[in-house]
Amino acid sequence: MFRRFLLLLFTTGICFFISATAFASGNLQAKEAMTIEEAIEIALKNNPNIRVSSEACIAGRARIGQTESAYYPYVNLQTSYSHSWQEASQSSARNYYGNTFQLSQLIFDFGRTPGLVRSARESYESLKESYQNSRQTVALNAKVAYYDYLAYERELRLTEEIVRQRNELLHQAEQFFKTGLKPRIDVTRAEANLYDAKLSLIRAQNGLQIAKINLVNALGIEKLPWNMLRDVLEIKKPVIMNLEDAKSMAIMQRPDLLQNKALEREREFSLKATKAEYLPRLSGNANYGWSSTDFPLQEEWTVGMQMAFPLFTGFEKREKVRQEEAKLRQAKASSDVIIQNTLAEVEQAYADMNTASEQIVAARKGSQASNENLELATKRYQQGLNDIIEITDAQVQYLTAETKYINSLYDYKIAEAMLEKAIGKSY
Repeated sequence: MFRRFLLLLFTTGICFFISATAFASGNLQAKEAMTIEEAIEIALKNNPNIRVSSEACIAGRARIGQTESAYYPYVNLQTSYSHSWQEASQSSARNYYGNTFQLSQLIFDFGRTPGLVRSARESYESLKESYQNSRQTVALNAKVAYYDYLAYERELRLTEEIVRQRNELLHQAEQFFKTGLKPRIDVTRAEANLYDAKLSLIRAQNGLQIAKINLVNALGIEKLPWNMLRDVLEIKKPVIMNLEDAKSMAIMQRPDLLQNKALEREREFSLKATKAEYLPRLSGNANYGWSSTDFPLQEEWTVGMQMAFPLFTGFEKREKVRQEEAKLRQAKASSDVIIQNTLAEVEQAYADMNTASEQIVAARKGSQASNENLELATKRYQQGLNDIIEITDAQVQYLTAETKYINSLYDYKIAEAMLEKAIGKSY
């Protein structure tokens, strides 16, 4: 009885181990194909351009703190010692000791400091939009590299299929030649076509390798963590948003446009702060400490207010105002340029998507027709009803049609990614 219980327990354990192994293997298989969403996530996490923009935002935030520090009092501790002696003097050498706490506080500067603070905050907003723009650019590059890899992968499989077909054709031609049904020229033509296909295969393999290198670089990693990519090139029914809606979205959420708008506000506040330099600056100060030529030191303190009024600075302030006014006009003109380029970019991507969607329909039908034509030509040659030129032409037509179909899918996906970038899709 006890032996049966041990046997049952052992069998149950083995079954559980096999099930767990199969489950883990199933998860591993599921993880072997990287999705485009995972590729974008990896790129946004690892691409160094994101870190550059992120550190720029941190520096911009610190600049706000620097300008806001003018609102707080400045406290210094000054400790001094000096030794004086004069040869003509009858008195002995003297020592002087001093320890003083110094405090100064800005009271009012007619809007200069608030203008600088607001300018720093708008500069920070501009940097945040620049960070978003960097994320969009990195995501776009990841998408393009991902689609590029898929296109080359499909071309490689297509070329491998052509090599297989031409290898079978060569074998068939050799059989016909041995039996006297076909001339020797069929064999030599089939050999030439086969080696030409093998050369194309080498180029396709090299193209896929380069596409993989570009993808790894776009993701900001050393090697792909998956063995393959999930193919998302196939499109059943293209969906394209309304053009006017796309333009409206672009104007509202394009980060480069929002960045420049923040830059406009920054320069408006900077101009106000610069104009305030013509006006006086009122501040308070206080000193408390001990000083004397001998110990014990004597206590002393002072309290006062100071108003500094700039009378003439060699036209420096006037030129600074002119400079800030020119910068503001430049920022406004840049907004007009960005809007114009943005709308053109949206229209271009929209037109490319429409064109690519129409090409997909035509290329798909061409692919189906060329595939059927190749099957018929192959059967006719196997039955000895045609010459090798007909089947060779059918293979070339099949290769051309399939390549056009792959390119149409790739063009649509690239245009779709460009449109998403043009309207300012966030990540």
